[in-house]
This record gives sequence, C-alpha cells and structure tokens, in this order.
Amino acid sequence: MTGERPIAQRNWRVPDTGAEGMSSCTIALLATGNGATRLHVTYTWRRFVLVAIALACNAELLAEAQGQCTSSFALAVNYSTGVGSGPYAVAIGDLNSDGIPDAAVADIFGAVVVIRGNGDGTFGAPTMYPTNNGSTSVAIADLNGDGRLDLAAANANSDSVSVLLNIGDGTFAAAVSYPTTAAPFSIAIGDVNNDGLPDLVVANQNSNNVSVLLGIGNGAFSSAVYFGVGNTPSAVAIADLNGDESLDLAVTNQFGNDISVLLGNGDGTFAGAVNYNAGVPAFSSPRSLAAGDLNDDDAIDLAVVGYSSDTVIVFPGNGNGTFGAAVGFAVAADPNSVAIGDFNGDGRPDLVVGYFLGSSISVLIGNGSGAFATATHYAVGSGPYHTAIADVNGDGRGDILAGNRIPGNVSVLLNTGTSFGFSLQPQSQSVAAGTDVTFAANVSGTGPIRYQWRRGGVPIPGAAASSLTISNVTAADTGVYDVQVRGGCSPSGVTTSYPATLTVGNCNGDLNGDGAFNAMDVQDVVDALLAGNTCP
Repeated sequence: MTGERPIAQRNWRVPDTGAEGMSSCTIALLATGNGATRLHVTYTWRRFVLVAIALACNAELLAEAQGQCTSSFALAVNYSTGVGSGPYAVAIGDLNSDGIPDAAVADIFGAVVVIRGNGDGTFGAPTMYPTNNGSTSVAIADLNGDGRLDLAAANANSDSVSVLLNIGDGTFAAAVSYPTTAAPFSIAIGDVNNDGLPDLVVANQNSNNVSVLLGIGNGAFSSAVYFGVGNTPSAVAIADLNGDESLDLAVTNQFGNDISVLLGNGDGTFAGAVNYNAGVPAFSSPRSLAAGDLNDDDAIDLAVVGYSSDTVIVFPGNGNGTFGAAVGFAVAADPNSVAIGDFNGDGRPDLVVGYFLGSSISVLIGNGSGAFATATHYAVGSGPYHTAIADVNGDGRGDILAGNRIPGNVSVLLNTGTSFGFSLQPQSQSVAAGTDVTFAANVSGTGPIRYQWRRGGVPIPGAAASSLTISNVTAADTGVYDVQVRGGCSPSGVTTSYPATLTVGNCNGDLNGDGAFNAMDVQDVVDALLAGNTCP
C-alpha cells in the first residue's frame, strides 16, 4: 500500500516431506504512516495446503514475539500493614490526589489499611480505618461525586459492607455500614442502573445470592436487593458481557463447581443466573475471577481460578453474554485469585495468580489468542491471597502488589521486563498566555522507538518526537496531553504515558517582568480578573 514502509521482516522455510522441496512464508511488519502498524503475510507453498503454511507461520511469529518481549520482576519488597493485621485483599488507586498510586488493604480482623505510595515504587507507613469484623474484599471508586476516591469493603464475618468516604487529603471518615445477607465475601463497584452513579454488588458466600445496593449519589446507598446464583458464591466481577452497554455480573460458585452469569437489564435488576460448568479438568472449586478480552475478539472473556484443580480456567466469551467451552492452564497448588494485566509490554493480556497457601505468586504470559504460557513463580510473603496491578514507580510498566495474610504485609514486585519504561513522564503545567511550553518524556527499552503525542486522546499531527513544544500558548491550548510509544520488543504494542494537564491563564502575576509579584503588578491583575480572566 502507498506510504507504507517495512519495520521488521521475518522469513521461515517449512520442511516438506515431498520431492518438491520447501514451503515458506514471509511476515513483514509495516508502518502505515499514521502511527499504526499492520502485519503482511506472504505464503509460498508446494505440497502443503495454504492453511498448514499459515498455521506454521503463525506459530513461528508467536514464538518470535514471545521470545523478544520478556517478563521479569525485581525481588519483592514488603511493607507492613500494621501489627496484628491480616491482609486478605488489596486494591490500588490515587487516594490523596497527588498523582501517585496508593494501596488499600482489606484486613480480615475488621479494617481497611491504607499505605501511601511515594511514586518511586516504595510505600509509607500504614494507616488503619476500622470497618466491621471480617473484611475480605475492598474496592475503590468516587462514591459521592466529589472527585476523590472512596473505599467500600465487604465484611464476611459481620454480614455487612462498609463505606469510607475520602475527607480530601487521603484520609477517610468513619465507616458507614449497610446490611447484606450471610457472609458477604467479595465486592465490586459499577453503575448497574445507568444513572451515572456508582453502585455496589456483593457476593454473599453463605446465602447463595448477590446483593445489589444502588448508589444515591452522596456516598449513601439504598437497601440491598438480592439475586440468586449458585452454591457458595465467592467472588463477583462486573462487565458488559453482551455488548448492550449495560453492566452484567459474573460470579464464581465455589462449592457449585460453576460460574453464574447474570445479564443486566440496565435498571439495576438482572435476568436469572445462567450457570457454566467450571470442572476443568475435574472438580475445580472456582474461587475468584477477572473479566477482560483475552483473545482479541472484542468480546469479554472470564479467567477463573480453580482452587481444587490448581488451574486457571478461561471461559471465552461469545459477545452475546454466553460463553464457550472452558480451557484450563496449570498453576501451583491452592490458587485463590486472578488479575489481568500486560506484564511484558506486547499489548496482549497476561495473568497473575495469588494463592491461599505458599509464598509465591504466578505470572502467565498470554499469546493474544486466549492461551497462556507456563506459569512463572515469584517469591512474596506467606499466604498471598490477592494481588493488584498498577504502575507504582512511574516507568510505564505494570507492577504487582500482593497482600500477604500471615506476616501482615504487602509485597511490591517492580516490573523489570523488556517492555518500554518511562524514566521521565510529562508533567502538568500552569502558565500564562504567550508562554512557550514543552512536554518531555524519556523512554528506556529496545528500539527503534516511535512517539506520538496526543491531546485529549487524539493524535497531534507531526508530534512524533520525544518532546512536544507548543509556542505562544493560548487558552485554546488548555487540555490533557500524553504520549504513546511504540516499537521495541513488540512493534505493535503501545505504552502510554501519564496524562499531563496544561492550564493557560491570561496573567501570571509578574506582569512587568521584574522577577517578582508585587504592588506594581496588582492593578493589572485586578483588571484581568474583573474582565473575567484567570491567573494560573
């Protein structure tokens, strides 16, 4: 195609047992000229049929890509969650609005523990916020619409959920609790009735149902409404499973050996549960799950941990709320949780598994078609029940946090793989009109490296360097900027920087350029403000 150029090319020759020699294929990665890439495959075959050649080439391509994009993690560093604490689950979010990920940990002894991130992959001292007894799950969202992230915890031993509203500096008000049925074990947050407000969904382990608590909008919730599922529901995930833009539910039923799918009606109610057998390869005792597109078909799939079968079980979604036959992938003994991320920067989803026993977590690298490589194990503390994924040191790579039940701490594993890492992220700026502004980014990783700056998620034509300079800015340049980086171990993969906000005002205080904001500038400032302008 006109304007395309080759970035990389690989040739393979496939042996043919016949007298007519070898068959071959050529796979070229082409740049299309607009920042995108595409694969172009050419086949030459003799005795083999085309399908056989295609399969052989695809297998070689996958092996090549996986060989280039490696995943590795530094040794775990542990951070205390407090004396006598019992971490059961962990969630990550920017709780004090400083742009740095923090961790919230559900403490089985009746608390949520917050440890603040420092931005370099380290964390500070723990702060404990009491809930009700038996907190086994925690979720993070803005529950009252004030722009700050709040906490919600499921309390399995006290038949309740606790809501802790953010005061504004990363500290939290006293917990407000709402009753559920017996043993609420897992909590998830989503807008299940399409009113723009977050709602709570809870899997109640000893009552074989899920509770739905609709948000009122001020951080309060209506009384729970219940929907039946299978035997001993242990975890719940929220996603649009049938593509109708209304959220649905997927639930693991630990002693029912199946998962329940409840399609949402868009008003906070759900159709009756449809159950899918999780007995892969045998009785699996499904304990937890995560939802995501694991095979690149734009349909949501489910990854489920089989506690008794020592497997991760993948249910491929059909896109209409139904699921195909499950496939199992071996992990270590007693898996307890699963989360989805991209650990090697190839743009394909990978899995991380936490365990009820033992002192390690497992990473399974995905091939983009719903299959996963043999698990690689990384040492952490004892009893890493749950994990969470976030870039906690600002290098653009997905790091892993694991809550360790027995020592009472959280293990942090920093990603050291071959994927791109940002050593310098673009920074937000507030400037006066007429100023020249430069956003800069530095990236480490295998080249060649290609940059594309964006404003509001839209590519900026010609902005393809490691820095972006905007000359003589005006209020029209105000917006959110980031840069996407392509190349390296997976030329088709994309790594996106942190967003940087540009605020442009009409005065900057020091209007006469004498290096100080003083009385000489006051009248000009007042005039600007009276005219409806702002100073950054």
